[in-house]
Amino acid sequence: MDSSEGTQIFRGHSDGILGVKLISDRYLFSWSSDTTLRKWDVITGKEIFVVNNQNGIDTDGVQLLKGGNLLSKGLYNTLRIIDSETGEIISKIGSDEPHSLSYLAPQILDDQSIICVCGSFGRSLFAGGDSVCRWDWKNGGGVTKFEGHTGIKSTDILEDGRMLSSYEDGTLRIWEVLTGQIINTLMGHADFTLNGHGSD
Repeated sequence: MDSSEGTQIFRGHSDGILGVKLISDRYLFSWSSDTTLRKWDVITGKEIFVVNNQNGIDTDGVQLLKGGNLLSKGLYNTLRIIDSETGEIISKIGSDEPHSLSYLAPQILDDQSIICVCGSFGRSLFAGGDSVCRWDWKNGGGVTKFEGHTGIKSTDILEDGRMLSSYEDGTLRIWEVLTGQIINTLMGHADFTLNGHGSD
C-alpha cells in the first residue's frame, strides 16, 4: 500500500480490477482480470489473503452471506463459498474448464442456500438456461434441479420466499423453492419473457 496526501493506493493485482466490495468499515474485496480475489484492510492497506482461480477464469464479484462467508461468482462457470476470514474455499459447484456446465445469476435464500440458472449455454444468459438449480452448500453441497421446463431467461425471489421464473416460450412460473414444485404457470405472452417482462 502506498499513501500520498491522505490517499491510499492498494497494490497487488497484476491486471485490471473488475470490481470492489466494501463489507465493513475495515475490509474490502477486489477482483481482477488477473483471476484473483483479494481481501484488504482498509485502514492499514494490508493485503490479507488472495484466492486464485484456475485456468484463467475471472471472478465476477462477491456477495456476503449470513455468518460472514462469501459467495464468489466465477465468470460463466463456477460458484464458490469462501471463508471471509481465511480465504479457504468451503464449497464449490461448477468446473473451471471451458464449455462446462455453467451456474449464473445466483440469489441467496433465507436458509443461505443458493438459487441459480444452470445450463450449457456458453457465455450468454440471453440464450436461455437449461433449468433452475438450488445449491444447498451448507448441507452436503447437493444441487437440486427444478424439473418441468427448460429455456429459462430469469429468476426472482418473491417476498413470500417463492420464486418467479421466465421462459423462452413466453410463460412465467411460480415455484416453491424448498421442494422444487411448480405452484402456478402464467401464460399470455406471444414471445419469450425477459426479467418478467415480455418481448412481444
